[in-house]
Amino acid sequence: MKLNSKILLSTSSILAFTAESVFATGSDNDNAIIQLDKIMFELTVSRNKLGLVGFYSPEDKFYKSWGHDYEIAAKILKNRNIPVGLVNCDEHVDFCKEFGYNGSSFVSVFSDASNIYDFDEKYETKNFVQHIINKGGKDMSEFKTIEDIEKFISNSRKPVVVSYGNEGLKEKFQEIAAKNNERIVFAAIAKGGEGESMNVQDYLAVYPTGAETPIIYNGDVETLINNEDNFMNWVTFGTLPLVGELSEDNLHLYANLNVPVASFFYSDNVDKEIIMEKLESLAKEYKYRMVFLTTDAERYDSSLKNLNMKQQLPAFCIITPHDNKAYGFPQVDDEDYKKMSGRYAIDPKELENFISSFVAGEIPANEPSEIVHDEL
Repeated sequence: MKLNSKILLSTSSILAFTAESVFATGSDNDNAIIQLDKIMFELTVSRNKLGLVGFYSPEDKFYKSWGHDYEIAAKILKNRNIPVGLVNCDEHVDFCKEFGYNGSSFVSVFSDASNIYDFDEKYETKNFVQHIINKGGKDMSEFKTIEDIEKFISNSRKPVVVSYGNEGLKEKFQEIAAKNNERIVFAAIAKGGEGESMNVQDYLAVYPTGAETPIIYNGDVETLINNEDNFMNWVTFGTLPLVGELSEDNLHLYANLNVPVASFFYSDNVDKEIIMEKLESLAKEYKYRMVFLTTDAERYDSSLKNLNMKQQLPAFCIITPHDNKAYGFPQVDDEDYKKMSGRYAIDPKELENFISSFVAGEIPANEPSEIVHDEL
């Protein structure tokens, strides 16, 4: 979901309602989910610092897979006075389109009227609840000593990005933290702490979850922090594996990146073994420009069809999530594929050339018939 500039709060409509109406749930008092239209959505966002909003179609199979978990989360969060709502996109078509709805249901998080983003974790009750609770905590944690911050990093269950020193960048760093602390923890050495005495200004580091060795930014820190998109790209790439494996736990993260997603679809481990060295090499070469994944084609058995590709394995496709376009590696004729007795392989050098051509803008795209949240 990209927040459209048209989504502005209407002051007149907000004043027309009482705060209590935000938590009205209709005749079913057991249902903690608020049914929202545009006016009620605006009111809910304006009157609450945190909440969840699902954009859905009742018949969408993806919605049916998470709807019950969402309802349970709503009941839990209602006890904390945190609203959880749904917008029926069959009934509110134009409003949903303003939020990027294209037929596939999704959940968004709002932390204030101007910060609304897609929920990018597995759609389960515990994740909905924990995400919101974490979001309600501090945007950024400050420490006075290196020892304290190292202890904090070692105990964190999330990746940590740390800013050492340079008080002049603190305000911008904290501003970014307020918008992005749902998946990544932000920390800093406080003014008067060791960061200043040790003269470590202009020092940024990312610690992937469980990692002892950080990834240190070697460029100009001030320039990076003053460009939020570039900053978050650097942080995100620092916390992702070189070549990831698509799963329910990370598919929403990959689906919401603002860079191309290059996915290798395999039928067994032999397929991966043949190409993995080349994938890792390409992932290093194109780091910060695209991400690389391997995808179990049996587990996500409709993905290739949705990308307008043949069910020939292995397969390779680059997806640009921001516009739902797919760039498929050329596939062979069906008859030729049959003659290969199921042991077809993608040539590593040809794959390298394909990606080079894609980056150069020389590969034509085909519109996928449907890209949904649970399939890349």
